[in-house]
Amino acid sequence: MRATLALCALAALTAGVSAQTLAGNHYRTWDQTTEYTSRGSNAGSKGHLSQGYTVACIGGAKTVKGMQFVLQDQDAATQEPFNFGFCGMAASGTPDYRGTTRANYVTNYLLPVGSGIQAWMVTFTPTQPVKLPQNCEETHHCWEFVNTTNWSTDGVGVHMSQAGPQMLGTPTNTEVCYFFSGYGRVVHREIPRTDPAAPVLNGNRQIQEMLGMSEGNPGPGPTIHLNRSWVNDMGFTEPTLMGSMLNKAYNAPNVTNTCFDPNTGYAGQDPDLNNIGLKAPVRLDDYNYILNSDTGQFGLMFFSNTLLCPGAPTPFGTLHVNPGDLLFNILGPVPMGAITGGTVSFKLFGGLGPQDSFLRKFLSSTLNLSAQALAFDTSGTHRLSNVFTFRGTLDGRIDGKVLTTGHATRGTATGTTGTVVSKGVTDNVFYFRNDGHTVMSVQPMLNNVARGPATKVPTRGMVLALTAPGTNQLKFTFRGASKQDFTFSKRAF
Repeated sequence: MRATLALCALAALTAGVSAQTLAGNHYRTWDQTTEYTSRGSNAGSKGHLSQGYTVACIGGAKTVKGMQFVLQDQDAATQEPFNFGFCGMAASGTPDYRGTTRANYVTNYLLPVGSGIQAWMVTFTPTQPVKLPQNCEETHHCWEFVNTTNWSTDGVGVHMSQAGPQMLGTPTNTEVCYFFSGYGRVVHREIPRTDPAAPVLNGNRQIQEMLGMSEGNPGPGPTIHLNRSWVNDMGFTEPTLMGSMLNKAYNAPNVTNTCFDPNTGYAGQDPDLNNIGLKAPVRLDDYNYILNSDTGQFGLMFFSNTLLCPGAPTPFGTLHVNPGDLLFNILGPVPMGAITGGTVSFKLFGGLGPQDSFLRKFLSSTLNLSAQALAFDTSGTHRLSNVFTFRGTLDGRIDGKVLTTGHATRGTATGTTGTVVSKGVTDNVFYFRNDGHTVMSVQPMLNNVARGPATKVPTRGMVLALTAPGTNQLKFTFRGASKQDFTFSKRAF
């Protein structure tokens, strides 16, 4: 991967290109450590990079007030123009880099002229806030390389957080924060859990989120899903909710090796709550939510296993957690505490206890847990945050050793061709989870003939569906031609 994708060493951060205060309520999905700069698969060609955000983790956040990321110029004496923008998903099932959903907020941007290799933190506050598309798929922040360049001796790359095992001066596959003398600082790969139901890649079963994307070389080329997170922070008008994992053994093992704990990277979307990955040291994540609200004084949390999309309009914003969900009604509103300095952190259940505790087994067998916060303001302008969802398990296994199978069934389907699976004629109630990038459709059938309405499932979300009676098959399809994953079960946990 290193040779193919030309991962380059980091330069010291030179300075900010503009004022360093990111406007709005902050949101990110990276662990705040940076390992490389890269142009993905573009190399020296024109093309795009993008960071994907699923509706299950950003739905309800609509208005972007600011963007912040780090660009590194391999030869600052020559300038290279950039375009920055957002896009939805194309009919191909990949980011709509050149389509109708693409909208730039900056064109032909140039870094300052300098000498040698220089890295710059770039902060934008648009004159008019950027409105994100509100759909049930992924939204992508896009970086466009306008010109060709002689990469990697020249050209601009984007800083990234590595998620795969190709790391700096360390044994392969380590998930623990460590000190890298070559950089003179700590580094930490993204650590979504190792899961027994994940496919083997690079010798292990760590979940590959594949939300950092790149256009193929030369562009326009096929979109390539990369195992990384592009460094990208956004500020929203709406309150923001970020899920994160707490684990000092992995995020801050000692005084020398101290990374960010809580970890707001991909581990927040797929934590390991009960050492499902059979790791050493034993990995027992706790879970933490961070609510950012520039006007709120107090936060309340709401939870559900299933997700509403496109969501229900309310006077406080769009509701994506499902008030008809069993878990929503069992837990009810949960106080987060006072919002001070524009933020409040909330440790789920105050901690999950020792390995194999009831809470750890329950949450690690949960297919999806979605959360949304309500930020109370004494002026009366209470506002809903975005929703944030994590998967406690891929297939329902509460550990990777004792249980050989879980309560859920996983599969893959290619676009509208789809995949047909058999079911019992009397089995009509299912939870469907979309593990892909575009909207999923589940059609009940009887002997290959459609019966009753299809169920639409948002990206990374889960819905509870009552399928047509007397059917013996389910057909899973996705918008677009790409191959994507799905999960279904008779229970949510």
